[in-house]
Formats: sequence, structure tokens, C-alpha cells
Amino acid sequence: MATPVQTPATVYQNEADVIDYTPSAAVLAGDVIVVGNTVMIATNDIASNALGSLKAVGVFKAPKDTSVFAKGDPVYWAVTGTPVTGVASSGCATSVSGGNTLMGMAVQPQLTGDSYVQVRMSPTISRMPRVPVSAIAAAGSTQADGTLLTEGLNVVSAADGTKGVLLPLNPAPGTQVIVKNTAAASALKVWPAVGAAINAIAANSAYSVAAATPSLLIAQTATQWYSVPLVAS
Repeated sequence: MATPVQTPATVYQNEADVIDYTPSAAVLAGDVIVVGNTVMIATNDIASNALGSLKAVGVFKAPKDTSVFAKGDPVYWAVTGTPVTGVASSGCATSVSGGNTLMGMAVQPQLTGDSYVQVRMSPTISRMPRVPVSAIAAAGSTQADGTLLTEGLNVVSAADGTKGVLLPLNPAPGTQVIVKNTAAASALKVWPAVGAAINAIAANSAYSVAAATPSLLIAQTATQWYSVPLVAS
């Protein structure tokens, strides 16, 4: 009779907020490391190709750009961002979500000139995530001169059937832009970036948002957007 194979016992590894990490280049205590879609912090120096650890949970004081934060605002990490105090393009916390990775939420209000933001880091946030909100005016009449949108909710005024807005350039897959046309009687033109398309409309062509209507647009790729609900096009 065959001897049954014993299933190995589960073995404790480490605390839930710590992961093992072996860098290809030396890491200093305080360095920010993005692992997949999670921002982590080295709490100790780690030599090149040596086993160390990173923390993903806790309250950290992170260098920031000129962003303004209210308590509870989402904080993102920009890998090549420029901090108020420090080396240009060395990485920093920011309020800009597009192309950046969520760190957590601000613990205290921070002003434009503040060098740091206190951020409670966590791989998950125990509330509905907030999105950035912008109020802008439509402008121009072509893809080249529309007002640039940002990720999140954009409340757009001044639409007159000709003026328009431009979707973010080089969006990461999954980028979401909500456009609210506040004009009571005129449609708003929404242009993709050069080379991009919305739904099945030809590349570089405008998508129309009806008067007094919101529209959610999601980037599938850097050059393809879809509206929700998807409209025939």
C-alpha cells in the first residue's frame, strides 16, 4: 500500500505588513519602492542583492510636490516627481493620480509650500476611494486647443456646441475621467489625444457629451477610450 504524502504544515513567515525584498541595487532607509501596484518603504538600508524587507502599512512622512492636501485626501507616489525640497525628478508624493501609484491618505492638511505630507499607508483603504475634482471651462474648437482634462471628476462650463476638452495624454490602462457638461443647452466636444480614439469613433475625432449630462470615460489602453454606458458609434 502506498504511503500517504503528508501535506507540509503552514509556516509563519513575518508580520503581515512586511515583505522580504532583495534589491538589484542598494536601497537606503526611507527609500520608496513600488512593488506591482503597492507602494512600500525600506525602513533599513539594504545592500545590493542582499535580503531585506519593506513595509506597506504605517504612517510615514513623505516628501511632496506642490500639491495641497486636506485630511483624508488620497496621496499618490510619483516615481519621477520633483519634491518641494530635494532633488528634481527623485520621486515624491502628489495629489495627481494619473500615471502614479496610490500610497494611502493624508493624515494632516498640507499646503503648497510644505515639504512633506504625513500619509497613512495601506494596500487597501477602508472607505470608498475619493477622486480628484476639477472645475474647468471648455475652450477652442479642435483637438489642438481644447482644455486638458485630469483623472477624476471634471465639471466643465462654457460648452457651446463648438468648444471642447481634451482627454489626458498617455493614460495608464484603467484611467477614469468623468466629464460633467454644465451647459444647459449646448453639447460639449471631448477630444482624445493625438492618435487615440473614443469608442468606435475614428482616431482624433471628438465624442459629444449632451447638454447638462455627465459621461464616464475609461482608458483601455493609452490610445483607446470607452464611454460608460457605451453608446453606439
